[in-house]
Amino acid sequence: GKLSYEQQKERAKLAKKAEKRVQETEAAIEKIESEIAAVEQQLATPEGATSMQLFEQHATLKKQLDKAVEEWELAMEAYSEFSWCVTDIYKIHKTFYGLHKPTTNISSLCL
Repeated sequence: GKLSYEQQKERAKLAKKAEKRVQETEAAIEKIESEIAAVEQQLATPEGATSMQLFEQHATLKKQLDKAVEEWELAMEAYSEFSWCVTDIYKIHKTFYGLHKPTTNISSLCL
């Protein structure tokens, strides 16, 4: 049925919160990915290739990335409840990318 004005207002507030969470998790993923890229560049050097510390740092960052992607996935699920558009893009994304990395700001594609 139709939502009352108050319900619509509440829904809009929750949608905004969920959208913010999506953007935060996307930013976190980008940050971790750039850190991983920097470590991988170091690992590609002769000195870096033998550095146990770099390998450990790389493994830690990969774990952080997995966790960040999980958080992004939860944020997207929450946000998709407020927007059919996001839901569709999310499903398409999940199908084609297997949820490795969010496409840039999925939330902005629906506005």
